[in-house]
Amino acid sequence: MLTARCPTHPALSDWVPVAQLCLSRPTSLADDGKSYLNVVVSAYCREVHHAACIAAPVFASLPRNGVQYGIEPLDSFFKFVYEEVVE
Repeated sequence: MLTARCPTHPALSDWVPVAQLCLSRPTSLADDGKSYLNVVVSAYCREVHHAACIAAPVFASLPRNGVQYGIEPLDSFFKFVYEEVVE
């Protein structure tokens, strides 16, 4: 799950889920692919920002370089966000 936030904006200071990304990574990576995922998010920053603007239109009023992006495992998202908020 890709998340975004803007620490300088009061309404967006917490992580907002904006997109789901499915990747297959080389199993030879020793760090569970975390550095690989960071490279992917950096490479697709424009697309992730566009998804953020669709998920929460307030992101459109912010400069892309002022937004922070993060990666959260899908099971964590369902355990701590989806089940707590939606259900």
